Amino acid sequence: MPRRPPPELLERVKREAGSLFAVGFGLCFAAFGMVFVAFFFPWQLPFELRLKLPDVRTAEARIERVEGMNSSINKVRVRGYDFLFSTPDGAQVRGRCYTTGQRWSEGAVATVRYVAGDPNVACLEGARLSEGGLVALLVLLFPAIGLAVAGYSLLERWRAERMLIHGAVAELRVTAVESTGVQVNKRPLYRITLARVDALGAEPRVERRSDGRAVRFALERLESRQPMFVLVDPKKPTRTLWVEAIR
Repeated sequence: MPRRPPPELLERVKREAGSLFAVGFGLCFAAFGMVFVAFFFPWQLPFELRLKLPDVRTAEARIERVEGMNSSINKVRVRGYDFLFSTPDGAQVRGRCYTTGQRWSEGAVATVRYVAGDPNVACLEGARLSEGGLVALLVLLFPAIGLAVAGYSLLERWRAERMLIHGAVAELRVTAVESTGVQVNKRPLYRITLARVDALGAEPRVERRSDGRAVRFALERLESRQPMFVLVDPKKPTRTLWVEAIR
């Protein structure tokens, strides 16, 4: 039967699992990253992929203007090109594309690829439609990291709440607390061995903890030899909630 924990305990457990500050920070970081996405994401990428299909036509284009952009890739300045070409029906079409470094000069003639049914989708061969190219896809990392931080914190809060309400009670005794020599977020990681008191013959549990409060609690119980009560996730028995260590 599900428990009905006091609201104060429920809030403490959720806060220990994942703070709302981390959620807010993650969302703010994602929002900040979306500013870069709006400015630098290669929005013309679908049109570039369309120009790779076999039904694309080619024509001669004349470079009308060459412009040095403010961006650079690998310390090489990006150049923008305005070009003009004619379709078989005599229509004059203007377009714009980019390269990293200069490839053509004003007045030069180059080959342009364009979609037969929509000649406004056109790009010079050897150029691209987006100023930053595929490298600009990296701007997605910023909102992705922010959403991952917020999502992980919310997930941990939900897991802790579920364990507090539905978790199975297990009585354990701390038999060893050993340093692994590894650090997690600049905090030493400890290997804690726990023996089941309420199930004779059961295999010992081994948990790795870097939270200082949990490690100190385990050391206290190791010294006093007093058992500890934890809640075990019914869906993943290796995941536990140390309610007694939360203050």
